[in-house]
Amino acid sequence: CLSRVLRELLSRFWYQDHWFIMLNPQLEPSFEVKSLRQLLPPAGCFWADPFIVQKDGRPYIFVEEFQYHLKKGRIAVLELDSNGIITASRPILEKPYHLSFPYCFEADGHFFMVPETSAHRTIDLYECIQFPFQWQFKMTLMENISAVDSALFFFREKWWLFTGIREHPAIFPKPREDLGCSRRRLPTGDPTTHSRIDRLLFHRFFECLQFGVLRGEDGRLPSVNFPFH
Repeated sequence: CLSRVLRELLSRFWYQDHWFIMLNPQLEPSFEVKSLRQLLPPAGCFWADPFIVQKDGRPYIFVEEFQYHLKKGRIAVLELDSNGIITASRPILEKPYHLSFPYCFEADGHFFMVPETSAHRTIDLYECIQFPFQWQFKMTLMENISAVDSALFFFREKWWLFTGIREHPAIFPKPREDLGCSRRRLPTGDPTTHSRIDRLLFHRFFECLQFGVLRGEDGRLPSVNFPFH
């Protein structure tokens, strides 16, 4: 543990994270680096955690935009043309605390977002009231929890929430995380309906939400199509 603390302290003082986005102009997953195009952020910040949403034939990328001078992130959206060139970028959600991982999804014709708000010790749901720029707080899904990189999906008349539960967040800003799952019993497909939460914690090393699957009652593994990022 001591060596881990020392490594973390050294990284804080001597290194500065800088991220950018690599995009396939065809908006398809690709591991051919030569086919990817760099999307570079403005000076003084980096972009991370991209989620692509297509609406009316146009692609939009929701990202964490980390501002170095404030030492915290906010949520921004990048507008692209048909060739994958950025035509505009604009912050859409900012709080006094750090925001990242803008997990976006569509339900019943509405767009929703669950950004990471672990610094606030909540998992919050936002609804888009004017796409893609105006979002309003809808409800808190869970509170008094240090959870990162949360993702929702609808399966068998229930909304399922996968998240990373941080271990000792006050000591390790980037610690080992356990995979957590919450099941919301909903009378309809509306993800904002209040209901009791059955919490199921799977104590496993958290790796990547895109590969999350849930075993159904018939023993099959349903397909979960998380946004590629």
